[in-house]
Amino acid sequence: MKNNPKELIDDLKVIRTIHSNKARVYAVYNFYYLIITIIVAVVVTFIGFSGPQTIADFLNSSADQTESKNVKLIMDLMTLSILVITILSLILRFEQKGNKHNNAVTHLTEFISQVEFTYLGDNNPNSTSFTDTDIGLYAEKYKSIINSLPATKDSDYIYALKTIKKKKKIKKFIESEEYDNKNYFTRKWHILWI
Repeated sequence: MKNNPKELIDDLKVIRTIHSNKARVYAVYNFYYLIITIIVAVVVTFIGFSGPQTIADFLNSSADQTESKNVKLIMDLMTLSILVITILSLILRFEQKGNKHNNAVTHLTEFISQVEFTYLGDNNPNSTSFTDTDIGLYAEKYKSIINSLPATKDSDYIYALKTIKKKKKIKKFIESEEYDNKNYFTRKWHILWI
């Protein structure tokens, strides 16, 4: 663990960004997974209530038994796809993984705030190292938080550094005079391409 509170906070912010990025990715995966599930369920339900013969009659005015069997086969395959999608949700667990990363962000933010209030607040603006009594406390808290975090990859670390760099550029743009001079759409467009 670092002895300098500022360095520790910087490292914790990178770790927090890693988990924030992962939580966002899992939220997107979960969103599209739910959309696909709903679409397949609606189509199967529609075909189920309409009946294969009604669908075959609608698609072709000269429907025979073979076309009805084809529509029934398609419905059976779509029903199977609902079963597969349901089983995949038990395997992939996007929502659960996203919640773990959101909890990691919460715990890291609490720890960052605790260190900032104690060492970097108005009462102690020039503190460059932990006190001897606090170093053990913060070291144990740091270890317990790090050990409870979900696993990540090295590429997540690199992406977090890029995210932090981009956020700093966006903040600088928002605080500039140029931001005030642009309209809503040009602001969004400029931020998108930063």
